[in-house]
Amino acid sequence: MKLTAVLFPAIHGEKDLPLGIIYIAQKLYELGFNVKIVDLNLFLDKGEVDLRDLRRVVEQADLIGFSSYRSTIQADASIMWSIKDFMKDEAIMICGGWGPTLNPDLYLEVCPADIMVRGVHMQALEILELLTRFIRGEIAIEQVKGITARVGDTLLNTPLPMVPAEIPRVKWELIDRFGVDPHQYVEEGTILVPVLGALAPCPRYLSGMGCIYCSMARIVSEYQKIYGNSFHLVKERLARFDHDRVVDDIK
Repeated sequence: MKLTAVLFPAIHGEKDLPLGIIYIAQKLYELGFNVKIVDLNLFLDKGEVDLRDLRRVVEQADLIGFSSYRSTIQADASIMWSIKDFMKDEAIMICGGWGPTLNPDLYLEVCPADIMVRGVHMQALEILELLTRFIRGEIAIEQVKGITARVGDTLLNTPLPMVPAEIPRVKWELIDRFGVDPHQYVEEGTILVPVLGALAPCPRYLSGMGCIYCSMARIVSEYQKIYGNSFHLVKERLARFDHDRVVDDIK
């Protein structure tokens, strides 16, 4: 049976779509999911979202995934509780990102998510593979790496998987299937970012061997192909590099 996953980026008040969400959607697609990305940030300046449309999307899902920054936990938790009301009983809600990685216990306390996915999104790719096997009844939850979850009265913390030796390429041709239009993120100088999401997981970068620039160059060259004549707007956004927000989150 084909499973359906719906992914929600963090409610951070900016019209940016972290590249990590695309990687995760791509991985779930490869694992046999129908994948839909619902970016509520695009509706923040347009008033309320049509809850009937949202309900229709969520009711079909076997897996609901949220990303969250520690600084956006209140907004994210509020949305999660609203979404929970629309979910079918057997569906699973997961949450990953800066916040759940740094404070998984706190997130389990205030959010209705069943499982916290820890680590950078490159580690999440292996975690999602194991999580899918758990959802399909092939392995026990204790065998899923990189998660924090309540199992009965016990708090389960499993070890993180290794970061992969190579960062996979973004399969841009799949983005339409996920309901994402990259050109929506050119408005007001905002784009599909942060590029940092494509850099941080690189093993050579983490070990201080300095491949940050070649990683940047690869992603920027891909942006040139995707955005074409709009790339001059994209350059303005890349120049700012999301530095301030990322540094604030790290603090």
